[in-house]
Amino acid sequence: MTAPLFLGIDLGTTGIKVGLFDAAGTIVAEASREIRLDAPQPDFLEFDAEQYEALACEAVREVLSSADAAAVQAVGISSQAQTFVVTDAAGRPLRPAVSWLDVRARAETDELCAIADRLNHTTMNAVQSAPKVLWLRRHEPAVAERMRRLLVIPDYLVFHLTGRAVTDGVFASSTGLYSGFERRWVPDLVAATGLDESMLPEVARPGTPVGTLTAEAAGRLGLPESVIVAVGTNDQPCGALGAGNVTPGCASLAMWTALAIILTADTRDGAPRGVGVSHHPASTDAAPLFALLAYAKTCGVVIRWLRDLAAPGGSYDDLFAEAAAVPIGAEGLSCVPHFSGTATPDFNARVRGAFVGLTLAHGRAHLLRALIESLAFTVRQNMDLLRQAFPANEIRAIGGGARSDLWLQMIADVTGLPVARPRTREAACLGAAELGMVAAGRFDSVAEASAAIYESERRFDPDPSTAYDEAFHRYEEVFRSLYGENR
Repeated sequence: MTAPLFLGIDLGTTGIKVGLFDAAGTIVAEASREIRLDAPQPDFLEFDAEQYEALACEAVREVLSSADAAAVQAVGISSQAQTFVVTDAAGRPLRPAVSWLDVRARAETDELCAIADRLNHTTMNAVQSAPKVLWLRRHEPAVAERMRRLLVIPDYLVFHLTGRAVTDGVFASSTGLYSGFERRWVPDLVAATGLDESMLPEVARPGTPVGTLTAEAAGRLGLPESVIVAVGTNDQPCGALGAGNVTPGCASLAMWTALAIILTADTRDGAPRGVGVSHHPASTDAAPLFALLAYAKTCGVVIRWLRDLAAPGGSYDDLFAEAAAVPIGAEGLSCVPHFSGTATPDFNARVRGAFVGLTLAHGRAHLLRALIESLAFTVRQNMDLLRQAFPANEIRAIGGGARSDLWLQMIADVTGLPVARPRTREAACLGAAELGMVAAGRFDSVAEASAAIYESERRFDPDPSTAYDEAFHRYEEVFRSLYGENR
C-alpha cells in the first residue's frame, strides 16, 4: 500500500509555495510561483485573483508530477491575511484582489475605529480588510452593488476547491469585522461597511474538514475527489505549527516578505497595546493556548529591493558574505526598514524607509549590513514588547531569511535569546500539511501533530561579548528624529 501524502499550500504576498509531505513531515516535493503586485496609484496594491488561483493549481500539479497523486489524503492552507477578493454569488471576482499591504483607506480606517472604540472592539487599522471594503463601496459603487461574497484570499481558494465558503477565526478577525474571543461577526461593523453576514464565510477551527474536492477542482489539480480540504489559518500561526511552536514561552520568527513573531502563551491577560491576540491553532477548550502576534510589514521584500537595486541578478549568499565582512554597526550607517509603514504596535502608515549616516566610505555591503541589522533591531523591539507581559525562552526562525547563519546569530545576540532553525524552513507549508493530517484523522490534535513532527537543524546561542547596543540605540534615535517616536 502506498504511504499517505499530504499537501501544504502557502499563499504568500509575493509568491505561492506548495509542499508535498509524508506523514513524518519529510518533504517529498515542492514548487513555487512568483506573484506580481500592481500599484495603479500610490498606496494601492492589487493583483489578479483568478491568475493567483491558477498559479496555485499549477504549483500543485508540479509537485504531483514526481509523486503518486492517488496517495494524497488531504490538503491544508496557510495564507496571508487581510488580503481579500469581492465576488459574485458564484465566487467570480468582480475586480482585482486588494493586498494587505494596500493602505488606501486611511479616512475609512478612522471612521471604523470610532465605531470599534464605541463597541469596545479591537481597534481597526489600515491593513485590515474592512476599511478597504468601505473605500470600494464609496469609490466603486458598481462593484459594491454586484458584490455577494467577501472572501479573504484563502477562503477564495477553499471555495473554489470545495464549493463552501469556510474560514478560521484568525482570517475572519483580520477583516476587522469578527470578534475572535466571542466567535461572532460584529453586526454594527458589518453594517458600517455595507455588508451583511450572508456575504461572509462560516468560521471553523483550523484542522476541521471543510469537505472533499469538487469534480472540477480535482480535475484542475490532478487529484482524486476524495482528497479532504482542511480549514487553514494565517501563515504566521501556520508557520508556528511547522516550527513546533505549541508550548508557552516558545516564539517563532517568520522571515518572509514581512517579519512576524508568534509567541505562544497560556493566557492573553496583560497583552501589550498593538499586539495581536488570537486563539492558537493548537488551542482546545481543555487546554487553551494563545498566539501573540507582533510584526513589521517589510523584511524579505526590502532585502530583495536592495539586491535588485545594487546587485541585479546577484545571489543573496554573495551579498550576505559581503555584509559579514562589515563591522557591527555598519560603521555608523543606520537604516529604517519600514518602507511601507510600521505595524506593531503603532500601525503608522506614514513611516517610510531611510538610510541615515551615509558617507563616501560606505558601499553596497554597508547598506545591506545596516538593513539586516535594522531588521534584527525590529525583532528586539517586538520581543521586548512581548516580554513586558509574557516569558520567552527560545526563538525558532523560519522562512527565506532563516537560511542565513549571519542573520540568525545576529538576532540571537541582539535579543539575548537562543535561536533555533527548524529542519524544515518552509514551515508554513508544513504547518498547513499538518492541519490536513489532523483533518484526515492522522493525528488526534493539532498540538500532537506539530510536536511529533518538529525537529531542529541548528541552534544559535547568544554571544554576550558582542556589542550591538550602541547601534541599536542609534537606530532608535534615527527613527525618533524622523518620526518623533521610538519605533
